[in-house]
Amino acid sequence: MAKPAERAPTTGRALVFENFIPCRLKKLTQRTVSLLARTHDGVGISEAEFGIMMVLSQQDGASSRDIHRTTAMDKAMITRALDRLAEKA
Repeated sequence: MAKPAERAPTTGRALVFENFIPCRLKKLTQRTVSLLARTHDGVGISEAEFGIMMVLSQQDGASSRDIHRTTAMDKAMITRALDRLAEKA
């Protein structure tokens, strides 16, 4: 018969949600996006359009798959943003 798994000893410290790494990363991301929003708002493009422009500035001829890998935007968002950029050109 298998021996039951032992539980790891607790440290007695409670998990503080605000200090939880994924939460801190989310806050950092939100702050970064907010700062970048000031940049792309100044030139009249959306956050998605800004992200695409950044990818294209680094990878001439990047495909929508390349944009997806770099920005983590879904395909529909990429398509809509590319359409808006084409209209503005």
